[in-house]
Amino acid sequence: MLFEDHEDEVKKAWDSAPLKSRPGFGFYPDYVWEALEKTTEGKAEEGGINLSNFSIARKDEFRCGVLHEYWLKVFPKFDVENLEKIPCFPLWDGASCIPPTMEGDTAVFPCMQMYDGKFYSTQNNASRKCLSGGFWEDKTNYTLCDETESSPGPPDIEISIIVYFIGYSISLLALLCALCIFLSFREMRCMRHKIHIGLFLTYIFTDLAWIITSLLQNEVIENERVLVL
Repeated sequence: MLFEDHEDEVKKAWDSAPLKSRPGFGFYPDYVWEALEKTTEGKAEEGGINLSNFSIARKDEFRCGVLHEYWLKVFPKFDVENLEKIPCFPLWDGASCIPPTMEGDTAVFPCMQMYDGKFYSTQNNASRKCLSGGFWEDKTNYTLCDETESSPGPPDIEISIIVYFIGYSISLLALLCALCIFLSFREMRCMRHKIHIGLFLTYIFTDLAWIITSLLQNEVIENERVLVL
């Protein structure tokens, strides 16, 4: 992983590179954010996860999980062995990935792009205080996050997913029609055609598996909105 191989570059980026707004995450230098992105892609590949099937919110949640695993390498200033105060760890609150913060301080980060199917302006900031002992305050303050009428960036469901969905649906319909034709005529029930029928069934189940998985993923995303504003 990049964070394990380039710790010095990460420290240098935090010390000298300008910080840029990352909606729902905080303010990061380009090098650190790119390293987090590549590490996230690597973890997804290791787990056999296709991030292209994820919505923006689901990708953010997955990226936050990676950040939580490598946060000490992402934020080298939080050397817990040499700190006098206890930091609050990164936290996914259902809409944003709150960056680590020292106890007694308040984490300030750009508003998320999307939550619960609605889009928000990323020009303002949200906040959450780190209490004594390294515990986060109960609620994140999103009062400055204004809802917008349209998406500030790519839609929640990527265009590629829609294209895949249409393609698999057309393929499924075509295969079902072909299967009906083969089963409707007795003279087409020879061994050679039975092999073709088996092949059609394989592709039908493949199409169904992709379509059902895609629908379930989006359904789970909608049902996992646990943020309390």
